[in-house]
Amino acid sequence: MFNLLFLPVIWVAMRKGYAGVALALVTIQLTLAVVTAFVGYNTTDFAILQLLMLVLSITGLLLGAVTTERQDAALRLREQKRELARILSNARAGAMGMALAHEVSQPLSTVATYLHAARRLLQSGVASEPVMDALVKAEAEAHRAREVLERIRDFVSNGNLNLEALDLSAIAQKIVALCGEEAAERGIQVEVESAGPVPPVQADRVQIEQVLINLVANAIDAASERSDACGRIIIRIATHADAVAIEVEDNGKGVAPELADNIFDAYQTTKPRGMGLGLHLSRRIVQRHAGRLWWEPITTGGARFVVELPTNGCGHNAA
Repeated sequence: MFNLLFLPVIWVAMRKGYAGVALALVTIQLTLAVVTAFVGYNTTDFAILQLLMLVLSITGLLLGAVTTERQDAALRLREQKRELARILSNARAGAMGMALAHEVSQPLSTVATYLHAARRLLQSGVASEPVMDALVKAEAEAHRAREVLERIRDFVSNGNLNLEALDLSAIAQKIVALCGEEAAERGIQVEVESAGPVPPVQADRVQIEQVLINLVANAIDAASERSDACGRIIIRIATHADAVAIEVEDNGKGVAPELADNIFDAYQTTKPRGMGLGLHLSRRIVQRHAGRLWWEPITTGGARFVVELPTNGCGHNAA
């Protein structure tokens, strides 16, 4: 009959752990002492019962210890998961802030340049037409900064794309117009090459423009490092079977060897004030359009970044 006590002790040990089974064993021992004293067991029988009680205690305490350890491990795992979720949430918020700062810095810098030019023109007493032209360009860049903010917010929050038919040749010409002044000031020549008519692609205009601005800005930085002041950037648009490719090629020093394998990872940069998010975000945007973004070394020096977008639509969510 004593062996029947193993069942409840095992159940208590697996449900309540070490503390619960210890309390149950103390209760059983006290009950056993009272019963043996009341019934009048002899010394031999009492010793046998105590040996059985020892076996029962060892079994129960071992199971209770294992159960308690398992419960503690599960509790620690839950706490670690909550902490990891909190860290990921903070990291996501930080990455969002850095992404916005990175993407908006270029149009805001252009706004500041146009406003500075307008102020200089006013101070020199020139006609109002050049001043008005600079102010109109500054206003356009401010609107573009707002669009970039809105589109990156939508992209990061829900990944939606505002799809429309885009002429990549026209967009390339627009990017050259936006970045041409900075390139000229740094002694860099920018050219656009297109082989015949280019079919339209279904894509988000603001996001694709931002990808190309990032690539051209990087190319300007790379080409400006030449010591002979002969920097050159070529933007090529080519049509493949079912895709359109845009190549941004520079004749700078090329990609640093330490970045060659992970250049598209977040926070990878060799610029003193760089954030390392431009290429990472650009690849994410291109991938959301079911396209590809990669880079190729140039044997004569420099690097070529290629954006390939399908002509039959990206097949992702659109706003």
